[in-house]
Formats: sequence, C-alpha cells, structure tokens
Amino acid sequence: MFSQTTSKVGLCRLLNTCAQQAKFLIPFFCAFLISDIAFSQSENYIKGWEFIGESDKHVDIFYAVMSCDEGDAQLYIQVFNEHSKAQKSSFTISLAAEGLPVIQHDFNEMSLELAEMRIPSCQERSFPELILDIPKGYDAHNLTVSVEFN
Repeated sequence: MFSQTTSKVGLCRLLNTCAQQAKFLIPFFCAFLISDIAFSQSENYIKGWEFIGESDKHVDIFYAVMSCDEGDAQLYIQVFNEHSKAQKSSFTISLAAEGLPVIQHDFNEMSLELAEMRIPSCQERSFPELILDIPKGYDAHNLTVSVEFN
C-alpha cells in the first residue's frame, strides 16, 4: 500500500514537472510557428497550374503564372516523369503574347528519376531553373505557353 502511494506521488510530481516545462515550451513553439508563417512568401496565382503537354516518353509539363508576395509575375514550370524508369528529357517552352515576339527557353537533358515531380514554389524556391521571368511588355494575364519536346 505504501509503495502504491509513493509511486502515485512520484507520478504526480513527474507530471507536474512536465506540465511546468511544457508551459515554457508551448510559447516557444508557437513563436517559432508564427515567425515561420510571417516570413514565408505567399503565392498570388494569376493563372493556376495548367497541363500543356506530354512527351512520348511520358514526361508531363504544366505551367502556372504567379507572383511571390508583391513581386513581378513569373512563369513556373512543373515537370513530372510518369515513366517507370529514370530518364533524361529535353524540351522547349515557348511564351507568346499578341503582337510580341515568341520567347523560347530550352531545357536540355534534364535528368529525371522514376516518378519524379519537380514543382517550383514561392515558399521553398526549389527548382529555380523552372522559374522564368516574364519579359517586360508581356501581359501576365494573356500569355500563351506551349511546349515542344526535343
């Protein structure tokens, strides 16, 4: 009987100590989350993700037009290797607007792993090679984007 009471008291003390430490950790953790949210960039979609083509080797290409926070609009290219093996893919993205010259950007020998998806975003700024500036004079709302596989 004495040992059960002692262990209950010990358990209560342990729980009390954990609760006191949690009081310190919870505000610290919340501050960390708030700072992460406050400093992350938001994506302003001008045109959401749209499928523009698939190669005969099953590489899919999508694009979106967006700006990060208050920045200039940019063209984001998403690449998906839906093939059952790793492979290399080459393609050209063409950007057109009425009355303006067509702008082309080549992607040569892009190495893609099995089922790999490359999705650039404002938050991570991952895959910067898939983020293209829209030239001055081109209206980000009225672009025609196409892909040609090489």
